[in-house]
Amino acid sequence: MLQRAQRALEARRVGAARELALWALSRRGGRDLNCFLLLAECALAEGELGQLERWGRAALALEPEHVAPYEPLARAGCVASPELRTLLERRDWPAGRRVRLEFALGHALDREGDHAGAFAAWEAANRRARVSFDPLAFQINLALSHAPLHLTGAGDPSLCPLLLIGVPRSGSSLAEQILAAHPDVQGLGERGVMGRLSARRGD
Repeated sequence: MLQRAQRALEARRVGAARELALWALSRRGGRDLNCFLLLAECALAEGELGQLERWGRAALALEPEHVAPYEPLARAGCVASPELRTLLERRDWPAGRRVRLEFALGHALDREGDHAGAFAAWEAANRRARVSFDPLAFQINLALSHAPLHLTGAGDPSLCPLLLIGVPRSGSSLAEQILAAHPDVQGLGERGVMGRLSARRGD
């Protein structure tokens, strides 16, 4: 359900995303970090700063060591740079969490008018992250983000194997990886079975 909500948010269907996230939250006892984070993103997209702060602070109360809420809170001006600088004084943050805090600090400084400080924080975060572009992961994420939500529940419930066959460079590997990204699908990669069957038949 949260994946559907995330896709709806990426498609700028904020109301639908919020309803799906609230439904998922109710099914999880009203306490779920990922639901809180998604609801905070929905509130940010609609400019509802009170709701953003509510959901962001709820996420932090549930899991104080999880720093993801600080970035949307900082972008909306709900957290100030001194609070983030205090957090960054800790030396035991894992690298990924420190990067998120540095990005959040950049957003906070930008909102406070310290643009040079904001760029310095973002530069430090990018330098630490050393982000590399993975074209295959980008293609898969792009395809999944544009999956038609109205087709949810469609298809055949059969548990029989699905054979995906294609000539080299036709996109069959990408199609297999996109399908395998679904939690109910197990991809097995290239098996070479068809070539062996063809050789056995003498075709």
